[in-house]
Amino acid sequence: MGLKRTRRRDAAARRIGNAWSRVDEPPIAELRRTEDNKTIMEVEHGEVRGLLEAGWKPPEIFTSTLRDGKTGIWGVIYKPTNFDPAKNYPVVESIYSGPQGSFVPTAFSVNFKPLTEFGFSVMQIDGMGTNNRSKPFHDVAWKNLGDAGFADRILWHHAVARKYPW
Repeated sequence: MGLKRTRRRDAAARRIGNAWSRVDEPPIAELRRTEDNKTIMEVEHGEVRGLLEAGWKPPEIFTSTLRDGKTGIWGVIYKPTNFDPAKNYPVVESIYSGPQGSFVPTAFSVNFKPLTEFGFSVMQIDGMGTNNRSKPFHDVAWKNLGDAGFADRILWHHAVARKYPW
């Protein structure tokens, strides 16, 4: 009896539950095998059909290069519900550039940006100096709060403007 329980526990220990999402991908829950990380089965997948039918649009992830020419910076772009790429849209950056946090969402949420419905494109970027990245990335703000990654934010906005004329 004890041997069977041990085997069951060992078999269960070789499987792990994993849940993940992105700002543009609803949550997915999976059961994976620990030996090779192979998905054994998908437990659940978030459903957004109703949101999309109601006019909700997920934010777009956009990446560009920082002032050092090699480090990537990413952010998200929220567009109006009635977005038309043939029109021009003023940009509002939803910004907090303090070094103690990062503020660009990384997980799925029905994040509503009311300014988009007034005809703005709303953007969020974590510039150099914010945390949750490498130490050199974070250290830009060390004893230098005046920088706060603004030069990188400007580069990011220029990269968006080159790709999207709207």
